Amino acid sequence: MALETPTWLNLCFMEKVLRKSENDNSIQVIDIFSKPATNKGDNYTSDMIRVNVEYSSDQDGQTPTWLNLCFMEKVLRKSENDNSIQVIDIFSKPATNKGDNYTSDMIRVNVEYSRDQDGRKITEKKSVILKIMPSVEGIRKDLIVKSRIFYTEMSMMTDTLDKMNKLIQPKYRLSGKGMYMQEDNPTFLVIEDLVSLGYRLACRHSGLDLDHCKLALRGLARFHATSVAICEKVNHYELMRNTLLR
Repeated sequence: MALETPTWLNLCFMEKVLRKSENDNSIQVIDIFSKPATNKGDNYTSDMIRVNVEYSSDQDGQTPTWLNLCFMEKVLRKSENDNSIQVIDIFSKPATNKGDNYTSDMIRVNVEYSRDQDGRKITEKKSVILKIMPSVEGIRKDLIVKSRIFYTEMSMMTDTLDKMNKLIQPKYRLSGKGMYMQEDNPTFLVIEDLVSLGYRLACRHSGLDLDHCKLALRGLARFHATSVAICEKVNHYELMRNTLLR
């Protein structure tokens, strides 16, 4: 009987092994290939497997060391409520042009993953936006921490907007989905990437044409109406008073 590859011998497992052995938390495993390491009958006290690993490491320190296959697997399993998800590969790059983001560092992450469906394994792709509260000490970080605007945004994306969207028809959805958040060490928010749904960010210098301005105002009207409806039902949104303009 041929030696079967253990289910736990996957990209996440090898990433953990290499990070510890190489003392390098930036390592990201790209692919692995495994096969028996001995001929049948040559090993008696253990099963031996040879594993070839392809991986990358961040020599420049631009990508957060915790942004890896295991991290994205945890995010997707929670947001999709599906523990069968296994991340195959990720690719990350800055999500905005320099100067377009003020209160967070934004990274676009493209994820390829597999999941179980009707007794078979299927492969899917998803793009998400990772918003990270600045960690470099300075005026920018001090302002964001003192105003607590990043925490307000996290609450808005994962709680308030979710309630607001449930009050209106799906075609009038007000925002992308808040998928995952963490409040410290580091502080970040993972949200749905609307670019993958056909949206794009307008140029902040040239602005919008009339038709898109009308669409934006209709959306703003729905946003205002649903927010009023939510506030009439729930009275615990005092924290939203913590803003830059208080």
